[in-house]
Amino acid sequence: MLGLSKGTVHIHNYDPYCVESFQEEKAILTPILGDCVIDIQHVGSTAIGIQAKPIVDIAVGINELGDMSTFNDKRLREHQYYRLQVQLEDEVVYAKFSSLENLVKTHFLHVVVHNSEKWNALLIFRDLLRANPNLAQEYVELKKNLAALYNNDELAYTVGKEAFVKKVIQDFRSNNS
Repeated sequence: MLGLSKGTVHIHNYDPYCVESFQEEKAILTPILGDCVIDIQHVGSTAIGIQAKPIVDIAVGINELGDMSTFNDKRLREHQYYRLQVQLEDEVVYAKFSSLENLVKTHFLHVVVHNSEKWNALLIFRDLLRANPNLAQEYVELKKNLAALYNNDELAYTVGKEAFVKKVIQDFRSNNS
């Protein structure tokens, strides 16, 4: 079952339903987000097929972040998607909530510039871990350890993963430049 309450961190066994959920959301989002969308990709741990938080991450690639003005926010809200106030460089994040009362998030939309460094990093990380089971397992162990330490601190959990993610992407870029 998808979803976590705000601030909590729990790692679950891989659920193949996440792929189906991504496809369903992509079909819903495509007409809502409009013509400025170049690509929509399933990213994050649920796209890799490993133990993960039960939240589906979706990357939405657009020409420039200003193009988001064409998004139909009313229709997004009708489908329980709300723009988060989190401030990230080169990214706007929406979350889908199954319960606004309990703030249970089931999906994240990461809106980024298509083919930007951020877009490419999301896809590189996903594809490298899909192709390398040992690296994927190393990531799972890190996530499980962080979840045990920070089960009520989503931000600390996320920050704890950053060095691993950056190193994987940096190593890939160093070896392919």
